[in-house]
Amino acid sequence: MNAENCLICLEPITNPVCVTCYLKELYAWMQGLRIKEVPRSVIMGIIKRKLDLDCNNQTKCIFCKKENITLCSYCFFSISERILKELNFSEELIENFNEIFNYHLTEELETERLNNIKEFWIN
Repeated sequence: MNAENCLICLEPITNPVCVTCYLKELYAWMQGLRIKEVPRSVIMGIIKRKLDLDCNNQTKCIFCKKENITLCSYCFFSISERILKELNFSEELIENFNEIFNYHLTEELETERLNNIKEFWIN
């Protein structure tokens, strides 16, 4: 299997999971925090709209086997964290998010990918 590249950081996607399946993980996390249905759905919609990207990647998600992969887990969870911060999630919830999804990389790799995410965020 050839690794497809993330549309944001351009690194190979080593964990081929689609945005929809990542969103399900995020939804379950918020459900576990007892975030009410309406705010949870609004938050999910915001994240989905931001990350709804077209691509030519041919690799299907390893979970649903329906959608093509577009993002690496690092970019998905990094952008999701940024959105949660913009929505004024508490530091405690952000820390919990980081503990649960644990997407952080080595400092050097993180700096490189963050630069690509900043470019994506601005556009």
